Amino acid sequence: MIWDEFVRLTNRESYYAAAMVILLCLGPLVGIASAQTSNPPAIVEVCTPCHGINGTGGDVEKPNLAGQTSIYIREPLLAFRSGKRKHPDMKSIARDLSDREIDQLVIYYSTLPPS
Repeated sequence: MIWDEFVRLTNRESYYAAAMVILLCLGPLVGIASAQTSNPPAIVEVCTPCHGINGTGGDVEKPNLAGQTSIYIREPLLAFRSGKRKHPDMKSIARDLSDREIDQLVIYYSTLPPS
């Protein structure tokens, strides 16, 4: 049905149709990202003294988190929390993080624009 209509489109029309589908799919994600950056979860306050509200960090000891992948952010937090990875500040911060708080941090920092 829809496919029959799509097949009849010219090349230009099919490109526009494909672009519209992509935009419709990505639109909600952009909204989520902007909502995250304009209203960070409360747990981000724990990270801002070192990593900043924008996640820019500044050096090797305080790495940039903005726009990083979820794995890049989540795995170290889990390792610090379990004690497998050592850092005096991160150990004391991460040990008290719940799974939900880690999820919030991952979503927040990974949706920030890379710096």
